[in-house]
Amino acid sequence: MYMKRIYSYSDAKKFPWLQRMSAEFLDRDAVKIVRRLRQCRHAAYFVGGCIRDLLLGRRPKDFDIVTAARPQEIRRIFRNSRIIGRRFLLVHVVFGEKIVEVATFRRAPSHEEKNLPVKQDNFFGTDEEDVLRRDFTINALFYDPYEEQIIDYVGGIEDLRAGKIRIIGDAAVRFQEDPIRILRALKLSAQLGFTMVPEVKEAIPQNCARLAQASSERIVLEVIKILQSGAAFACLQQMAEYQVLPVIMPHVARIWNDASNPCQQLLCRCLQQLDKIPAQTRSQLNDATLFAVLCLPLVFYNLQKPLQTLEENFCLKQLAEFAESLHLCNGLIVTISRIISLQLYLERAMRNGNCGSRPKLMRKNYFRQALDFLYLRTYQDTATEGIYQFWHERLPKQGRTAMKSR
Repeated sequence: MYMKRIYSYSDAKKFPWLQRMSAEFLDRDAVKIVRRLRQCRHAAYFVGGCIRDLLLGRRPKDFDIVTAARPQEIRRIFRNSRIIGRRFLLVHVVFGEKIVEVATFRRAPSHEEKNLPVKQDNFFGTDEEDVLRRDFTINALFYDPYEEQIIDYVGGIEDLRAGKIRIIGDAAVRFQEDPIRILRALKLSAQLGFTMVPEVKEAIPQNCARLAQASSERIVLEVIKILQSGAAFACLQQMAEYQVLPVIMPHVARIWNDASNPCQQLLCRCLQQLDKIPAQTRSQLNDATLFAVLCLPLVFYNLQKPLQTLEENFCLKQLAEFAESLHLCNGLIVTISRIISLQLYLERAMRNGNCGSRPKLMRKNYFRQALDFLYLRTYQDTATEGIYQFWHERLPKQGRTAMKSR
């Protein structure tokens, strides 16, 4: 049974961490949206990860807003907005290149509504009903910038202070409803260094097989988020521990569990270097460069002898099963193969002194991506670091990437 609790900014002496919710840390455009919705007599709050991150002293990636206003009403209030989605309507309010996402309070559908022939998720409700539909207690906090209050229906503040990952409701049931929540729980635990409560730990291995029937598009999106999280290495450790990795990426799991193979060490080094890169730089890496971290060990794993060259077609052949398991598009897997095939070329060309023989290649986008990936291989590897520096200095200035470890 949940109980509504309100934490006010005036309680900052009792709860010093509330000082992190002051206006100076909030996004000004997002505050304008909340203010305008309130002026139009609609309840509106900040919600989710932005509150969690501010209370933990982290910089939020974005500021999401939830309101009692319906999508069409939000659209009428903000001329710089657009409605997106079909099954789940959201409003994007646009400020130049920045987008602030605004959602309407939702509730769980009734039994009759679940059986509607047209599947949708636009059943609007109250703020309390909306909270109970969310995944984790630490992501289900509302913040009212007008009253300077945090509204907590599910004990999220207590779990945040205790460093706990807890599902709202019955963990097994929530994982059965949406197995993708398993990946989110593991990512949150690894990223924040929080401990999953026992019922979550028990429910993951019991339900992880359901990920095999989940949307491959959603799984790919979550894998990308894991690789961008700054805790990819720790997250894959947990995915292996809780038997999730063999379900969604069996080829990667085979390498991960083969501790004596150099490819496993290569995979670990690449993930550790990826985690060391500053978040802003890591967010600029495209999907092909991120997936190359997982794919390079796959290419090398079944080799019987060292290669002098690494052809693109050879890489495509080695990655065919991995691409099929995640339903990766052909364009993405081709770019990944080009990035990987260039790794041996970069090393050989530097040592043979013919680095200027293919100037057109250096102007290709995938060449810069291959160089970004080469940097990810430099963790505790001075030889690879020297190759990276050699090529980085020869790139045109506008094409150089300012990659530095934290």
